[in-house]
Amino acid sequence: MQRCLLGPEDLPGSGLLAGLYWLFVRGYLLHTHRLQLISKRAYGPLWKSSLGPYTNINVACPELLEQVLRQEGKYPVRSDMALWKEHRDARGLPYGPFTE
Repeated sequence: MQRCLLGPEDLPGSGLLAGLYWLFVRGYLLHTHRLQLISKRAYGPLWKSSLGPYTNINVACPELLEQVLRQEGKYPVRSDMALWKEHRDARGLPYGPFTE
């Protein structure tokens, strides 16, 4: 059986103009968690979003997220999550797998 591997360019999602529209015209800049729910309904559990030079791959399914995390290897490398940590600290929330 042949397995079809997809790259980021094959994923559905919004581009720069659509992203700006949703964030600024529709007012989701401070409510991106709600925008993620809308995007999941539109594109499914895995989609891409672009804003400027950055392309993000969004995973909104626990099973897919587990698969991604298990493939990271023994020493995963993560971005600095200082703003997320500050947000969680201010609200007394624990860190998760991406902020720990």
